[in-house]
Amino acid sequence: MDKYGIAIPTYIAAVSHAVGAWVWIGMISAEEKGFAWIMMGQAIASIGCAFIISGPSKVSTIWFGDNERAIATTIGALSVPIGSILGFVLPMFFIREYQDNEWTDPATKIEAIKEIGNYIIGQSIVVCLFCIPIIIFVKNRPEH
Repeated sequence: MDKYGIAIPTYIAAVSHAVGAWVWIGMISAEEKGFAWIMMGQAIASIGCAFIISGPSKVSTIWFGDNERAIATTIGALSVPIGSILGFVLPMFFIREYQDNEWTDPATKIEAIKEIGNYIIGQSIVVCLFCIPIIIFVKNRPEH
């Protein structure tokens, strides 16, 4: 961020998250190797984290005045743990809980894979929808 400004690392992070999210979809068609697709997608998405981990303080320094800087840094820094919390909580609303004895039925496995696949597709769409405005609107410095 010091060398290239805010925009380029943010674009790299957004694109890596979007690509990683779409790689996750490979788990739907990869029956036994689905976990490998999830891990590969997660690895690609996590590459972008290295580019934006110091972002909140840099953005607040450039874009906000002295009296706004602390709250801007706090909100930016809280986005990571809040996103993690949502990542743990949201699946329980879309994927039902299966009992251990249900896994012996092949129809149950197919149903579970469909639920997980639908959730991952929805998550990938949301990730891409968030990446589009980032790529369009993020600039290195304010215009004024």
